[in-house]
Amino acid sequence: MAPHCIPSNPDISGIGVRAAIYAQNLLCFAPVVAYLWDGKISADELKGIQDQSIGMLSVAFAILISTIVEARAKGGLRITSFHAAVILDLSWMNNTSMLIWFLLYAHHRTKAEGDRLAIPATWKGWKKAFMSPLRYLAGVKDKTDSDPPDANNVVGDTEH
Repeated sequence: MAPHCIPSNPDISGIGVRAAIYAQNLLCFAPVVAYLWDGKISADELKGIQDQSIGMLSVAFAILISTIVEARAKGGLRITSFHAAVILDLSWMNNTSMLIWFLLYAHHRTKAEGDRLAIPATWKGWKKAFMSPLRYLAGVKDKTDSDPPDANNVVGDTEH
C-alpha cells in the first residue's frame, strides 16, 4: 500500500456499515411523517417515536464505544483521523432522531390534553416548567402550585 493512502477499515467506513446507518436514519422519518400527517401527535405516537429515538441513540453510543475499544486495543487496527470523522458523522446522524423526538415532545406539551395543562410556547413558560420540580423540592411555592409537580401536569406561566 502506498504511504499516502488511508488504510481500509471496513468495520467503520465500509459501504455496508454506512448504508445500514443511512437507511436506518431515513426510515426513522417515516413514522414521524405519518404521525404528523393529521397535524396531531397523540401520547401513544409520541411514545413510539421516543422508543425509536432511544434505540437510535443506543446505536450511536455503541458506535462510539466500539471505536474507543478498537482504538485502545493492542495490536488491533489503528483509528485514523478519517475513520474518526466518519464515526462522529454517523453518530451525529443517529442523534438527530432524538432531536426530532424532543421537538415533537415540545410541540405536544404546548397543547392542553385532558387534565394536563399546556406549557405556553414561550421561553418563560418552559423555564418555569423545567424549574417547577426544583422549586417544589426547595419548598418554594408559586401562586399556582398547590400539588407537587408532575411530568403530566406542569403549569406554565399562566396565573390564576
